[in-house]
Order: sequence, then C-alpha cells, then structure tokens
Amino acid sequence: MTPLDRFMAKVEIQPGGCWLWTGARCEKGYALFQARARRSVKGHRWIWLMTREPIPSGLELDHLCRVRHCVNPEHLEPVTHRENVRRGNAPAAQNARKTHCVRGHELRLALGRPRRYCPICDAEAGRRAKRRRRTQRLHALTGGSARICAAADCAAVLPESSRLGTRFCSPACREREWRRGKKAGAA
Repeated sequence: MTPLDRFMAKVEIQPGGCWLWTGARCEKGYALFQARARRSVKGHRWIWLMTREPIPSGLELDHLCRVRHCVNPEHLEPVTHRENVRRGNAPAAQNARKTHCVRGHELRLALGRPRRYCPICDAEAGRRAKRRRRTQRLHALTGGSARICAAADCAAVLPESSRLGTRFCSPACREREWRRGKKAGAA
C-alpha cells in the first residue's frame, strides 16, 4: 500500500468539499500522518507537498475553510503568518478587524503611534487625568476640604455655599460641559 493510499484511507470526504481527517490529530486539532516509520507530519502539509509545489520559505498553509483537520489541498493556501492570524478567529484577529472603539467612535492610526486609537476617547481620558491631578494638588494644599469646578478646563475652587448643590462654578461652565458631552456622544 502506497503512502497516498494509506493517507486517503483516513479521509472522509464531506458534501461541502472538506476532506476530514479521521486518523490521529495533534493537540491543536491538525491531522497527523505517519508518512515514514516513527515520523509524524501534519497531514495538510504532507498532502500539499504530494499534490502541489513545495511551500515557499516564510509562508505557511492557511485553511480557507477554517477546519483544522481538513486535508483538502483545494482548501489550503500558502500565506504569511501575519495573514494567517488575521484571517483567524483569535483575539488578535478580532481586534485587527475592529473599525470603531467600544463607544462607537472611529479608530485611527497616527504617525508615531504603534497601534490604532480613538482620538475622542483619548482626549476625554486626558481631561479626566488633568482633573484628577488638579484635584490631588488642591487636596494637598487645602487638606482635602475644598472642591473644584467639574468642568474639564476650569480650575476654580467652588465656594463653601455650593457644597450641597452644584458641581460647577458658573452656568457657563455647566453649559460648556453639556455641549462637550453632546458633541462626544454624537461622534
């Protein structure tokens, strides 16, 4: 019996075109075929080498059908590792396909940044950090008894009389924050 006959004896051909491997599989689910004595190879790689050309250096075989134990050479394509990961369903591939942040803003790639970012959420995080630093400085100076205006670009200390009600030092600050919130929500 030739190695190809032994190989095809462990293949179950499906109506959708997949050749499902019924023999041994590795821990990741890929077909394992013992082409020579005491030497197992991945089944999809072995059938590719028997029916096609050698796999080019720097490339790996991608299962176009996304079924790891499929050994149909028509369902395989040599691609780079990066492309293979991008096509998959791993978290890295899912994140690479995202076009918007969790708040619905468009992600952008800027020069000097290693990855995509949301400029609206980044600006809001910067405002929160600035406010946190201002609050810490104020509490250090006053012993924690004073409050400051909630507007991101205002550093006014709230008067004692406003302890219970407002978070803003003036109606103008309240209006500015309201407009900023509406603008961020619409983007």
